[in-house]
Amino acid sequence: MAKGTDYTLLHPKEIGGHKITTVTLRRPTGKDIRAVGSVTRLENTDFLVKQVADLSGLPLETIDELDGEDVLNLIEKVSVFFGGSQARTSTS
Repeated sequence: MAKGTDYTLLHPKEIGGHKITTVTLRRPTGKDIRAVGSVTRLENTDFLVKQVADLSGLPLETIDELDGEDVLNLIEKVSVFFGGSQARTSTS
């Protein structure tokens, strides 16, 4: 099986006594693709954040605690998995 993608957090976070520095997103399965359903869901931030949680194996509550810049970058990576474009520009 093809490896997912690692993302090194720009703003590491300690959550529940564990320091999170990297998030690994697995490649989506057919089930994940079916969950998308339509392109409009790829424009829904709530849906994409849930996909970040699903593909990383991290609880949604953990994703919610990450720095916003890191969450946006993770959303961008998830969008690319599903055929989206990297339309967001860097704020740095």
